[in-house]
Amino acid sequence: MVVYRDFSFNKRPSISVKGQLLTIFLTKKFKIQKVFTLNQEYIMNNCKSQSAAFANTIKRNYQFTEEDARKLKEMLSLMEKYRDDFVKKFYDFIFNFEHASAFLETKEIIELHNEKMKEWFNNLFSGNYDPNYFESLKQISEAHSRISLPTHYTNASFNFVRRYFLQILVTNNHMEYLDVVEKIVDINLDVLTSSYLLEDTKRIIQTIKSIKRALDSKSVVPFYQPIVDNKMNHIVKFECLVRIIEDDGSFLYPMDFLPISKQVKLYDDITKEVIRKSFKDFEKLRMPFSINLSINDIENEKTKTFIYEKLKKYQSIGSKLTFEILESEQIKNYAQILEFIQSVKKYGVKIAIDDFGSGFSNFDHITKMGVDYLKIDGSLIRDLPENKEKQVTVETIVDLAAKLGIETIAEFVNGKDVYEIIKAKGVDYSQGFFFGKPEPINFYLE
Repeated sequence: MVVYRDFSFNKRPSISVKGQLLTIFLTKKFKIQKVFTLNQEYIMNNCKSQSAAFANTIKRNYQFTEEDARKLKEMLSLMEKYRDDFVKKFYDFIFNFEHASAFLETKEIIELHNEKMKEWFNNLFSGNYDPNYFESLKQISEAHSRISLPTHYTNASFNFVRRYFLQILVTNNHMEYLDVVEKIVDINLDVLTSSYLLEDTKRIIQTIKSIKRALDSKSVVPFYQPIVDNKMNHIVKFECLVRIIEDDGSFLYPMDFLPISKQVKLYDDITKEVIRKSFKDFEKLRMPFSINLSINDIENEKTKTFIYEKLKKYQSIGSKLTFEILESEQIKNYAQILEFIQSVKKYGVKIAIDDFGSGFSNFDHITKMGVDYLKIDGSLIRDLPENKEKQVTVETIVDLAAKLGIETIAEFVNGKDVYEIIKAKGVDYSQGFFFGKPEPINFYLE
């Protein structure tokens, strides 16, 4: 789930607009109210108002004084020495974000973005926070909105800015400027996010409506992506991946609706719908298949009871089914996980650990859980041909898994070069767009 920055500075109240709205959805049965602090509401309204009044309001809310402006001007000559280095490192940082890398796709756009960043950097330490300055920030914010830039991208960018400036102050022994730097960074962050915060809220509301409509109309559906046996070079099983079909025939991806569904207590209904439909589908398709389960699913007594009931009803399904459990530091109660695994294994169900190697990797726990498959995380697979360290990591995982009698599956296999390395490293199965994208059941029945 995207974590939005907690707005807090000096005596200003802490706020998470998305969190407050979702709380209201829960308590008021989706009767939406506007819940902003006076400060945030004032910012939102005045983004469309006179720039002078807006500038004065911002400076007053942050107690931005002439002394603050003077200190920032004093820092200008020092900061200018770091400007080009800042822009280069900022670019390297944001290019790791998928959305940013898609946006900064041409040399011309990259050069323009870098020039704009230099301009912003100089203005930041000018000390001249007049209406024109805030108008320029508003224009940047509107540009972010036009390209649908997520709020968390801006938050992450300003975390980088904050760390970079702190490093300069420490290196040059100028910690007396820390407070004013913090103040101006927070001002910029608030102004840059305010313009498109409402659009983000509208998207959340629309997504909730889509989830409820989809559950009511049975348009929560599983799509199936093939998994290939690397020795036999053909499809041997499928993974179920949930989609929501919209009225116009388009569909929503899990990342678009699952985090929000958890906040509004609709996630369990989605899980049950995927299980219900995939069980029916695989009475027709006589091949093995897998379903993703979160720790929340396993901890939820109603969801577990639903799973047990379906396994009893569909006697032939258990021997074809694998539950993929997301590897996570959230796993605190291993006894509860083990109890669930032992219960479903009585029906012939196999267990896979999903996204293995993404962070929290514990072979001791895996051996106790009786795992049948490890799905190697896509972050280790995507750029495998160019990354020797990741090749070594994959090889180590495969060797350890083989010694424990556990089979391995590589996710995100996107090309022949990756596939050849995967096979050479001894990975048992592969999954990715190189073999096929997720498709509805009719695609395979036909």
